[in-house]
Amino acid sequence: MDQAEILTLVDNCAAYPGRSGERLLGEHGLSFLLSYRGKRVLFDTGSGLTIGPNMQSLEIRGEGIDTIILSHGHQDHCGGLDTVLMRTGGADVYVHPYIFKPKYIIKKGKEPYFFGFPQAKDKYASRGARFILREEKMQPLAEGIYIFGPVERRKPADDPQLPNRYIKEDGDYKPDLFLDEQVLVLKTAEGLFLVLGCTHNGLENTLEQVREEMQEERIYGLIGGLHLSEAEPSRVRELALYLRELGIKVLGCAHCTGFEATMQLRQLLGEGVFLNYVGKKLTVPLSP
Repeated sequence: MDQAEILTLVDNCAAYPGRSGERLLGEHGLSFLLSYRGKRVLFDTGSGLTIGPNMQSLEIRGEGIDTIILSHGHQDHCGGLDTVLMRTGGADVYVHPYIFKPKYIIKKGKEPYFFGFPQAKDKYASRGARFILREEKMQPLAEGIYIFGPVERRKPADDPQLPNRYIKEDGDYKPDLFLDEQVLVLKTAEGLFLVLGCTHNGLENTLEQVREEMQEERIYGLIGGLHLSEAEPSRVRELALYLRELGIKVLGCAHCTGFEATMQLRQLLGEGVFLNYVGKKLTVPLSP
């Protein structure tokens, strides 16, 4: 059976039994390497602190990685782009045009904190970044693999920090609607499998809109950040029941999901739920 392998290069969790000797490092960030049919695609790049050392420890060479997808413009997902480009010698970088809006975190009584791209767009271009600005809602990347986004915030999202997240436009700070948010969608024989960044606009919104666009009700699984680290247990339970109704079989909880939420999801949904970590390999069966 044709399959894809997802290898975690960057995540919050790194040390675990049997692998601590590999010198893998954790950070508040995320990056996955997707390998399928002889092609290698990088989804997010972390903040730049650990992706270089982790690629070296995992013996991942930059050659052959010619496609990069950035889930959104926060530093913990796009900050390592420069590091990656130095190893790949260049790559097609799929983004939504909104991603280049300067992003800030603004909390009451504190100065605005910049949290967007560390460098200007032309600096990345000089390193070999060939930015591909996405316009359509669902873009095929290869047979059975798609990029979806942006995700509309039709229902309330689970990120409690949304009121503190802004973009700077024409000299003014405006609420960030995360119109740059995009996810990777794989078609499998048992339904759709999603690779997620942070799901700032909500997991339910993401899944419902992907199902609607793909005209596929079944969700086989997903991996990535679910932004449940500050969610109330009652809300996590609601999501668990929702995912159970969808018949989800694999749930990789990474980055901003939170340890407590991950354990609650595993308790409610079973062994298909796991706490993700650097070095984790996940195999996903693709549709023939």
